[in-house]
Amino acid sequence: MFTGIVEKIGRITRVNRASGGVRISIETDFNSPIPAGASISCDGACLTVEKGNRRQITVMAVEETLARTKLGQIKTGYRINLERALPSSGRLDGHIVYGHIDTTARITEIIPKGTQTTFRFLLPPGNTKYIVPKGSIAIDGVSLTIANITGSEFEVAIIPFTYKNTNFQFKHQGELVNVEFDVVGKYIERLVCRE
Repeated sequence: MFTGIVEKIGRITRVNRASGGVRISIETDFNSPIPAGASISCDGACLTVEKGNRRQITVMAVEETLARTKLGQIKTGYRINLERALPSSGRLDGHIVYGHIDTTARITEIIPKGTQTTFRFLLPPGNTKYIVPKGSIAIDGVSLTIANITGSEFEVAIIPFTYKNTNFQFKHQGELVNVEFDVVGKYIERLVCRE
């Protein structure tokens, strides 16, 4: 489990297509080594570290992950949001994020407004039922609050701290992002729609 509070921005140093998925090497600077077998959120997708140390980790994204996320499209040099799994004694400063990506969305507009930057996203059809104004959402692993919903589009307002400490500072219009909806809404749907 994660909180949606990004710890580090890593840099992709190698992307290798392997049997059954993609192996990704990421340069980072954690204060302590990341051991093999640890879970880590990579742009919101929970992946297992195959090998790692303080400066570099290697993860594998299998076909199921590639089908649901944008990870199959990333290239060397891409800046990726990283968060280690929440320890049982940790603080939940964002919201409960599982690292199970539901879909991708496309950035349709980036609007600087004073100290904040508003990002507008277009969701694929059938997904707006999972979002509500002022509800939680994880975008590329970042815990955010939905500011506005219009049709199939929604907006989030990024504060300066989040902009500076995540890969939102590198994003551009037309780019895909990973989306994880709030788990509460998904459980309610499952209970209400149960046959």
